[in-house]
Amino acid sequence: MPVTVPLKLASFREVWVVDTEYISRPGQRPIPVCLVASELHSGSKHCLWQTHLVQSATPPYQVGDDCLFVAFSASGDLQVHHALGWPLPVNVLDLHVEYLNWTNGRRTQGQSGLLAALMSFGIPGMSGIAKTNTRDLILGGGPWSAEALLAAMVDKIDLPQSMLRGSYVRAVAQMEWNGVPFDGTTFDRIMGQRDAIREGLIDTVDAEFGFYQNGAFKSDRFADYVLRNGLAWPRTETGLMKLDQDTFREQSDIYPQIKPVSDLRRTLSGLKSNKLAVGDDGRARTYLAPFMSITGRNQPSTSSSIFGFPAWWRSLIRPEPGYGIAYLDWDQQEFGIAAALSGDDAMMEAYRSGDPYMAFAIQVGAAPV
Repeated sequence: MPVTVPLKLASFREVWVVDTEYISRPGQRPIPVCLVASELHSGSKHCLWQTHLVQSATPPYQVGDDCLFVAFSASGDLQVHHALGWPLPVNVLDLHVEYLNWTNGRRTQGQSGLLAALMSFGIPGMSGIAKTNTRDLILGGGPWSAEALLAAMVDKIDLPQSMLRGSYVRAVAQMEWNGVPFDGTTFDRIMGQRDAIREGLIDTVDAEFGFYQNGAFKSDRFADYVLRNGLAWPRTETGLMKLDQDTFREQSDIYPQIKPVSDLRRTLSGLKSNKLAVGDDGRARTYLAPFMSITGRNQPSTSSSIFGFPAWWRSLIRPEPGYGIAYLDWDQQEFGIAAALSGDDAMMEAYRSGDPYMAFAIQVGAAPV
């Protein structure tokens, strides 16, 4: 039966709350299993199993510019559209993204999933065990947690901004569907020989320093080197030397003699994981976790995303024959956004110079023109 549609959403002719289930194997495109959709104005419901899904040329709901598609973590549901050859909805409201936006800076690790969102609003949710039995959820047709979550969250949603975020989730779904063209054969060869590669790198680079023993970095040996050479090295609150990769990279700018060690440690770290998943079509895929970081960026797993690996792995990104590929990065993006939002003419001028930090130094007289 129809439910009361929040006034904020009343401008949409149809508001469809959609959930899909699909088979998701590492590196592969999702295989649709079932779908349930509920329209808030009319109370209409559709429950489709795999057989009916693959026979449908279009979704059982409208996806035009006067309709709203609502889902929790919508990139997976939108990939089901790709898998079935369905058009993507024009307007997407991703309740996961909106929950991340609402709790940004106030949630702890592990508090970003559906159950956490439901608990935040006092909505009963399925236990982790019950959630594995999706058959009862689909056939029962409700009470449906996504509908309840929408009702609870709607007053906290800035609709124009949420539509912009939803349009980005559409793009994320396309990126996850396409994947990254990748030389999985060479990757497997490297991983198959990684022990020998590790030993060869250590023998070559560490011969000058002697920091490694039986393949393991010895902090006491490095501490002795730092002391003997008079290096100022950052320490933890407990007085131990910081040995993380960021510290090594920063310190190697100050003490170039240890840069080979910094590069070695970073390279060896990149040989630890073999979780990178490559599909049968030669594309590496992983969940991109849009808006997951506190700055609103994607935050995919560093162990399953090629962009979480050390940069030298990216040489294995290979386009198929007949195709080219470009690797693009937005230069000084945060600085440019801050300049535009602040309306600061000097900041805009510094950004347009191509090197805002040097331009700033010149502006304040700390560097010559």
